[in-house]
Amino acid sequence: MSLPILDAAKYILENSRRTITQLELQKLLYLSQMTHLGEYNKPVLAARFEAWKFGPVNRMLYDEVKRFAANPIPSTSVAGNVEIIGALVDTTKEVLDLTIRDLSEKTASALIQITHWKKGAWFKTYDPANWNIEIPEELMRQEYLDRLEIYNAEISA
Repeated sequence: MSLPILDAAKYILENSRRTITQLELQKLLYLSQMTHLGEYNKPVLAARFEAWKFGPVNRMLYDEVKRFAANPIPSTSVAGNVEIIGALVDTTKEVLDLTIRDLSEKTASALIQITHWKKGAWFKTYDPANWNIEIPEELMRQEYLDRLEIYNAEISA
């Protein structure tokens, strides 16, 4: 099941150990999508991401939270339904919890470094003259697999 992005956004905001800005939230959701595509070959979110200057952006989420600029987003300000996530028994909650555990405490600049990888999907898609280019899911999936291959090579060396 692909989850609506506002449900996933609210879940991350409610379960993170620190406050999250809109830039950070975009990155966390994008990385959740990439992870699920790489691990399970299907999206976790019913959402598309575009390659903008500061990284991957889901336009609907951006419109929902842009008023916060670089300030933390209160979870009560996002119109998502987190109860649906608690009832899931598939990989959706697992990947969102993994993202929260491993990435939600990273700074915006650290998340930008991850999503702006020169061999990654955002970098391959980004065009400074055109911010509304959708990042293909296959490129996101391939980035995950490439990163996993590098990681596995490093730990076995």
